[in-house]
Amino acid sequence: MRATILSGIVFLLISLSGTIEAQDIKYGVILGLDASNFHWQIEGELGDAVTSTSPRISLNFNVYLAYRSNSFWGLAVEPGFVMKGVSYENGSVLKLNYLQIPILGEFYLNDKLALSIGPELAYLVNEQFFQNFELSGALGINYNVYGNFDIGLKYSRGLTYFVKTQIVNQEGYQEFGTIFNQYFQVFGRFRF
Repeated sequence: MRATILSGIVFLLISLSGTIEAQDIKYGVILGLDASNFHWQIEGELGDAVTSTSPRISLNFNVYLAYRSNSFWGLAVEPGFVMKGVSYENGSVLKLNYLQIPILGEFYLNDKLALSIGPELAYLVNEQFFQNFELSGALGINYNVYGNFDIGLKYSRGLTYFVKTQIVNQEGYQEFGTIFNQYFQVFGRFRF
């Protein structure tokens, strides 16, 4: 499955490369501040009773490679490192570190404002008890502040769960749940 997805992405990038001109390609770095938390899906009556977590505030670092067509669309690839996880009520923190590759379609509303949407592939590098591979959907907005400096907001939510768990409710019944990562990000992007 992973090999099929990655092969498709490579094929798409190679097929686009025949029509890309050098002046249409931009690259740079992205630094951001993330607020990550879990999205729980519980089968049963327990519902929101287990969501006693707070967002984990952390940093991310990505490089940026983008192609902009002569019309209103473009394609951006942003490989990098993101820290996800949660903070618990008792003060402990679950730290999940991922290598990620967002592949985003960019839609330019004007010269300064763009919307981005697409998949985000991620690989968990520091934990062995959870699913290592994660597929997420990302949605964002970017604003060109001045010259080669942009600011933006992005929301990403896991489409694949990173852990499936059993929970015992107050009556002693076992309920099953899946937990997905999600995060909001505010970032600055400097393009060369």
